[in-house]
Amino acid sequence: MTSGQSINKEVKALDSPHVGHVVRETDDKIVVFGHCDYRFDKPKSEIVAAGRNIIVGMDFPAILKYRVYRDAPLPTGEPMDKLTEEEKNL
Repeated sequence: MTSGQSINKEVKALDSPHVGHVVRETDDKIVVFGHCDYRFDKPKSEIVAAGRNIIVGMDFPAILKYRVYRDAPLPTGEPMDKLTEEEKNL
């Protein structure tokens, strides 16, 4: 998957027809907003198929381990050491 081409695609689990939609994509993960204010930061390594929809290779209960507080800052894809350095300069 090329960065940015998954935005707004529907995400499905092996046992669930709808997990949510992709709202952000970085080099190594996708951010998915779902029902009930759910947000999942999923590693791209968990994706088994990408086309019209994105299929993750696990059942929905297993996806819950990637749940993140919905209002947490979105990942930028920048290395952590670069982000830490920028915070020090502020």
